[in-house]
Amino acid sequence: MRSLAEASTTGFGAMIKARLFGKLHVEVGGQPIERFRTRGTALLLAYLLRYPQPHTRQHLLRMFWKGVPLAAAQNNLRVMLSSLRQQLEPPGIPAGTILQTDRRFVGLNPELVETDVAAFEHALHQFANATDPAEQRRWLEYACHLYAGEFLAEFNDPWVQSERERLRQLYEQAQHQLQQLQPASASTASAPRAPTTFTASNPPCGLGVVLGLESETRLERLRGWARQVIAASEGFVLEATETGIRAFFGSLDGLLKSLDILHAQLKECRFAIDVGELRYALGRYGGTPLQVVEQLLQVGSPQQILCTGRVALLLPQARMNKQFAVRHLGCYRLSERVGNEQVYQLDFVGRERVFAPLRARSPLRMELMRIPTSFIGREVELSQLQAWIQGSEGGFITIVGAPGVGKSRLALELMWRVEPLFGEARWWVALPNASESVAETLARRWGWEWRGLEPFVSMLQAALGDQPALLGIDTAESLAEGQKAELLQLLQRIPTLRIVLAAQTPLGLTGEQLFWLEPLPTPPEEVDTIEVLLRYAAVRLFVERARRVQPDFRLTPRNAKEVSALCRQLEGLPLAIELAAARVGSMSLQEMIERLRHSIAWLDRRSGGVMGHSLLASLEATYRMLSDEGRAFLMRLSVFRGGFTLSGAQAVASPHGAAKALQ
Repeated sequence: MRSLAEASTTGFGAMIKARLFGKLHVEVGGQPIERFRTRGTALLLAYLLRYPQPHTRQHLLRMFWKGVPLAAAQNNLRVMLSSLRQQLEPPGIPAGTILQTDRRFVGLNPELVETDVAAFEHALHQFANATDPAEQRRWLEYACHLYAGEFLAEFNDPWVQSERERLRQLYEQAQHQLQQLQPASASTASAPRAPTTFTASNPPCGLGVVLGLESETRLERLRGWARQVIAASEGFVLEATETGIRAFFGSLDGLLKSLDILHAQLKECRFAIDVGELRYALGRYGGTPLQVVEQLLQVGSPQQILCTGRVALLLPQARMNKQFAVRHLGCYRLSERVGNEQVYQLDFVGRERVFAPLRARSPLRMELMRIPTSFIGREVELSQLQAWIQGSEGGFITIVGAPGVGKSRLALELMWRVEPLFGEARWWVALPNASESVAETLARRWGWEWRGLEPFVSMLQAALGDQPALLGIDTAESLAEGQKAELLQLLQRIPTLRIVLAAQTPLGLTGEQLFWLEPLPTPPEEVDTIEVLLRYAAVRLFVERARRVQPDFRLTPRNAKEVSALCRQLEGLPLAIELAAARVGSMSLQEMIERLRHSIAWLDRRSGGVMGHSLLASLEATYRMLSDEGRAFLMRLSVFRGGFTLSGAQAVASPHGAAKALQ
């Protein structure tokens, strides 16, 4: 057998000898390099020493100057390589002998480089191939001797940490194997013995389960304990930072055993699991599972265990005694690179919890209008609606009110305020007529192929899982029977879906909760002080909207009575108030008051309110919704100036028509 020194040499006549365990130490022709131009120069050389094969310049630029402008990164690389060439190839050594570069590639000549890490790995490979226990022991002792400290102890870059963790585990396993091997006695030397294998002598690759945990604070001493827990379940730590650990398991049972212990102890950690193929190259681990785990860790909450649909499919096969449950949270777009993932929550029995919605986008894409103006008033109404939404009675809410009373604006404001409950799963649909399909409208927005209501509902149900969702609908006219049937099927098939509808009349569907919306309160005539007037939402709305067209508009003692009178004439209808306020720049308040005594038609000569509504259009739509009998009754009521009583209405209506029409 060759000597250990001969076997460990990676090439004859090595001109560069480097110690990578502990602090970086490099010798060129027996002379140590005392210092490098910069820390980055030393790190680049350490990388080339650890992996002396050729690397593309693009790879090195991404590795060491990610996020730096390309021209600056290329210049940095040129300067560092020039500095290294002077140190690695002193006078008398032809250029390119050790540091080999061209327009595309950079690398060291591997035949002239010798490192303690390469010798360490070579010793472990020799151990794995040896069958004689004494020879195995000698190789293990030599490997442990070479491990003189943590890999590149003065650096903490990501690739260094990954390789440091891998080498540390190889060293710990070597020590463990060394303890198990006893010197063979003469009586046992001749007996057949099964060869001892070193399963971790190479980085873990291939199919397996990746576990990620990330703490809100530093793990401190718990990091070492967590590494021991993972190793005890035949896991392999891929990376260990101050706040997190990434690990690889060859079996689901090993993962669950380790996860149960870690989850019970690490109260401030987020956990994530995926299954798939792990890759290792040039000191870095890669593969889809690692990418997915990183994204899941960013969207979860402390103590929450998230996993993918791939893991959820395999969990029933686990033989672990500890009971656990899996809950589908829905489909999320974790990132552009990872794409959409079905996300599940794993709970160990006795530790079940409800967490906040994931901080991730729904692939269904939130569809809510952004209104450029502030929302004024209605705090009591919003509180009541939010309470309904969170309660069992809020599955289907219809906000009912007169044209221009602010039904749509209130519904939309509600949807913006309940973001903590529904996350991205909030959608607003405006139905201009009875022929529009709610489901088909949503399918078009999300880019789904429309194949009918049944396939759409199934796809939406699968995408949502147990995730709560809120659908807001703005109707210009009464819903057709087909539209009502659509809503009923959505509600029946998707129990986590809630619907808020803005309509002028109730739909009359089973489970419909009616919320009657009244106009904004207006001040009585005797109120004329500014402080008291501003307590009324109608006045505040007029002033705020008037400032949008006339920035210096204020409520003053001179205009207070006129503003108050306008709000009363407009009967507190938000749409009418907004349309009137838009005229402040072109018409005096007194002129508006005079015009309103004769007609409201002048209000609609410009574009509608902030949601595109027109007061006359709303009134016309309401008129179209009336039956022939109702229209005839309305015509008869026009004989009254101002309001009318029920007895007055009965006097001008058909004998039995008043009560029916007024309903």
